Amino acid sequence: MNSSALTNLLFSSGISTHGYDFAVVKMTELQQMSEEITTSSEARVSKRPNLTFVELESSKIIWLVTRQGHFAHPSALKRKLSEIGKTRIIEVSGVTAGNPQICRVWMEQFREQDAQMNRAFHGNT
Repeated sequence: MNSSALTNLLFSSGISTHGYDFAVVKMTELQQMSEEITTSSEARVSKRPNLTFVELESSKIIWLVTRQGHFAHPSALKRKLSEIGKTRIIEVSGVTAGNPQICRVWMEQFREQDAQMNRAFHGNT
């Protein structure tokens, strides 16, 4: 699968990231949210063995929705392009209906990946 411009922007551009917070929700809430995300008319959905990748181009959002077999299942992570003043940032947030400590590990993996990308683009500052 070729990466879209939005995927490249939200995962490998070196734009500063913020957030990494998540909410704990009931399983029914997460299921309803996942259904709404994946069936949106603008959704470009790619299913992987343990993850569903959803691009919402006009909203500048990408969702990663875990599937059975993913260590953080049931959870979803959102990356959204935003602006603070004239500076573009990527807001990272998520939800889980599972173990909050496991979701925190997943979020921290993204935080570290983003920090590595930032260092690659901007040096060790």
